Amino acid sequence: MAYPREIAGAQICIRVSTDGMTVYGNRKAFKSLAQWMTWIANAPAEEHYECHLPWHLQSKSSVQGKESKNVWVVLDKSVKAAFASRDQNHAGFDLNFMAIEQSDLDRLRLRRSVRKKRK
Repeated sequence: MAYPREIAGAQICIRVSTDGMTVYGNRKAFKSLAQWMTWIANAPAEEHYECHLPWHLQSKSSVQGKESKNVWVVLDKSVKAAFASRDQNHAGFDLNFMAIEQSDLDRLRLRRSVRKKRK
């Protein structure tokens, strides 16, 4: 299956803090993300298609340095040390979407983290 087409003008900001992660974007960004989610959902079950949001939604023009990056990440100071350093080829953070089989989900469920309640 061919990748979804780029939607010109899409802009996304991924903000990461100790409280979680928020994806902000314009309408074009969410239309693009919807295309990617549909692409993943329609993939054959045995395939593990994925979308790395900072990579796959980055416009070709921004990758070529012709315009500002249209996908960027804001890491709060409190979480920066947990992620790889940024460089020209790496956002310093990745948000990945992947469809997997039920057996894979079952294995992941066994490893889930349980947060302690704050007092």
